Amino acid sequence: MYLLKNQYFGDVHDLFKYDLVLEILLSTPLTKFTFIPMLTPDNAHNEGKKTRYTKKRAGYLRKDLKTFLEKCVKENRRNIAELHHYFANFSHTHLTTKHVDFFLYHNNSHPYFTHENRKTYFENIPQKELRNAVILVDPDIGIEVKSASPKTYNKYITYDEIRFLFNKMDQDSILIIFQYIPRRKREEYFQTLKHRLLDAFTDVRKPNIHYISDNQIVFFILTKSRLLDELLHKILKKYAYAYNLTYSS
Repeated sequence: MYLLKNQYFGDVHDLFKYDLVLEILLSTPLTKFTFIPMLTPDNAHNEGKKTRYTKKRAGYLRKDLKTFLEKCVKENRRNIAELHHYFANFSHTHLTTKHVDFFLYHNNSHPYFTHENRKTYFENIPQKELRNAVILVDPDIGIEVKSASPKTYNKYITYDEIRFLFNKMDQDSILIIFQYIPRRKREEYFQTLKHRLLDAFTDVRKPNIHYISDNQIVFFILTKSRLLDELLHKILKKYAYAYNLTYSS
């Protein structure tokens, strides 16, 4: 199972994750990548070793990202803060005049995400970082489940928190939610979760929702703007075709 701990930084899921963000940034007018990790402490488990970026992995065509992640793993620099170095060279690496601001959110008083600090964690995200941005929220496992206990709730983002972020972001932003896939029939699971997301927006305008998956993890992508949504559909459809991914809007 994929978990958001620094010891997993640079694994095969990260290649897909960051490449997807890059594809959206390079194909839209958006100029900011706001990364909201729900980081938990490293553990003693001997995991996070899936770093073989084969042609079967989404993102392998972006050689610079692949090389960067491989180098971080090889040099034992497995820390999400390393992304600052990658995005500092964004314009040069991608031969573009476009400048992308990278914002890695963290709470100085609480380095790790806990169930107890979750309310202030989300409320303290600066409004300006949710404008004209690709916003990636990266929980340990994904969206809340009924079986979660107080001990494990820090591994999930709640529907209320997703709604809070969606309402707080501007019309020109995109919200991406990471989700690990349990042992369920994939398409049935994706559709069920999509409908639950839509049902969570009972008192406000419902989002446009896309999902894209390599059948190990799935990203749910929410937009407000019709024009941005139409552009995103074209981007994701092309991206899914390139890597033989499951995609729906």
